[in-house]
Amino acid sequence: MTTTTHRTIFPNKIVKFNPELFPAQDQFGKIIAHKFFNSSILSVLAIAPTQSGKTGSMLALIKHMLASQFLSMPVDHIFIITGHSSTEWLEQTKERFPKSFHKHIYHRNNLESFANDIKDIHSALVIIDENQIAFAEGQSVHLSFAMADIMDIQSLYKKDIKVVQFTATPLNVKDFNNLYSEIVCMTPPDSYVSIQKLLDQGRVLQYKDLCGKHKLHSKVNWKLKSSFVMPSSDIIANISELLDFITPDPRFHIIRTPPSFMHDVVISNFIQVFGDSFVYLSEMDHNLDDILQHKPSTHTFVFIKEKLRCAKTIHKPFLGILYERISASPVDHVIIQGLAGRLTGYHSNHDSVVFTNILSIRRYLSLSANNFANSLPSFNSFSFIGQETDGFLKPSLKDATHYDHTAARSKGIIGQ
Repeated sequence: MTTTTHRTIFPNKIVKFNPELFPAQDQFGKIIAHKFFNSSILSVLAIAPTQSGKTGSMLALIKHMLASQFLSMPVDHIFIITGHSSTEWLEQTKERFPKSFHKHIYHRNNLESFANDIKDIHSALVIIDENQIAFAEGQSVHLSFAMADIMDIQSLYKKDIKVVQFTATPLNVKDFNNLYSEIVCMTPPDSYVSIQKLLDQGRVLQYKDLCGKHKLHSKVNWKLKSSFVMPSSDIIANISELLDFITPDPRFHIIRTPPSFMHDVVISNFIQVFGDSFVYLSEMDHNLDDILQHKPSTHTFVFIKEKLRCAKTIHKPFLGILYERISASPVDHVIIQGLAGRLTGYHSNHDSVVFTNILSIRRYLSLSANNFANSLPSFNSFSFIGQETDGFLKPSLKDATHYDHTAARSKGIIGQ
């Protein structure tokens, strides 16, 4: 049985690859690349927090691979793939990589092309972005590896295929507890706004139901007031609470709604609670990236369904409230990669808040503090699906003790 890679040493005639990188990205990429100096290592799990610079770390990895006489390979032997089906991921990744890499960037819809392109190549680097997506047996990424005949360990050794899997929310840490894999965790600089910082600053709050249930909800059209159904007193109270987080200067407030007609219901509920004091927009009618680039003249609620999840970076200077969609059975990694994760990163927005599932946040922070070591015994230790409990951390508005917000009514932002 082969336990070391048969390396092909390529003459290093490649033009020096020197992308612009931050020190933390460069160091992280270097650590990952140097793991492959051990010829028994086939796979590295690279864990980096949300919005901490994963793409830059990928570029740093490539830089250090190409700079090494032992690890270098032709640029067209480098593949960047994901199980993500979003065209936004494809566009955003191509924007950040040099054009010479574009033909080898693949998302879920063209992984068959990836399989065909790599199957006859010896000595290659495969970078998997968001490895928690579609990598289970029978799913897209797994199937593409099988099609390329690089699914088993012996094939990877024989063909010298090196695989690096990037994620902020690893679901398969136990799969790297072996002799041919390594796990590397990124340490972002102090300037990084982490989920822990947001929580410590009182900027993470417990989400609540903004929709409600009514037998006539399927008839609601948010653009037709005559179709509206009056929200219950609980829903009115949950929406009204947001007034204490409305800043004096206009912001965009992103609200994730349930799918289908319930999208219209949530928008109609906000209109009935707040009236004409705000602007209301639906993702169905606007390009979200374009909207967020420009400071609004009036407080604006933007309602989304499935946008702004993992791998998506958004413009943050004009963000106010981000509100995740409540679920009876929240999935931890989905919560982390959702609006809470989109508010992390390198930015100077010091007063935006996110309403989400705090139980999921605390579970994630507990695991990440131990480099996800606690997830080794059980595959489901982080992909946990659990009911919220009434006794667990249900913060009220007074829990945001780090704020100096004044209620919007007293500022005249909205009428009494």
